[in-house]
Amino acid sequence: MSHLGGQFAGILRITVAADQQEELQNGFAQLREAGLQISAMPDDAQAPFEALKAVKIQVTGQDHPGIVRDLTHVLAQHEGNIEELNTWTENAPWSGDVLFCASIEVQIPAEVPSTELRTSLESIAQDLMVDLRLEAPQPELA
Repeated sequence: MSHLGGQFAGILRITVAADQQEELQNGFAQLREAGLQISAMPDDAQAPFEALKAVKIQVTGQDHPGIVRDLTHVLAQHEGNIEELNTWTENAPWSGDVLFCASIEVQIPAEVPSTELRTSLESIAQDLMVDLRLEAPQPELA
């Protein structure tokens, strides 16, 4: 997802049960009536089942453009599937500066070493000047 030329653009891959596809299409129709431009295409390719592990990431840092873009780029490099992404801003306690905050829930393939993901995220965290906290049920991320 991105903000391009004053417009918001996003590409999503959505998986729904066959009996919910019509309801999803009806929801898209309502959004179109509200003025959104939506294009939906079926993906008939069946992705093979793979073992996944859940990772939660908390992000805090001085607000500036590009934080979400850079974080999601790293997650994509590790074949992560974002389940939930929430962002917000708040004032820093002492300075009143605007802080960017995010909570991300992502599924990554079990064979992707969590230490590799952590290292990749921490390396861009320094560049982005944000603090990251990774949480996962796996002991290797503790």
